[in-house]
Amino acid sequence: MAIRCGNCGAPLRMSPETIVAICSYCGSPNWVRETARRELPVARSRPCEELLRRSGKCKLLKVGAKPVVGGGC
Repeated sequence: MAIRCGNCGAPLRMSPETIVAICSYCGSPNWVRETARRELPVARSRPCEELLRRSGKCKLLKVGAKPVVGGGC
């Protein structure tokens, strides 16, 4: 879902914390309603284990039941 400037229609850059987005094209302030902020897509993070496995540089060690990063990081 793209949120657009109310003045010129350009796409606005914002995060869920944005209250007022200033248009980078026309400079108009755009007040962001709370409902619009809740609808913004949020990037999903990947589990630590997957990122370490993909990097190939670090090793995930387990000490007891707790995973710990070690070796080569």
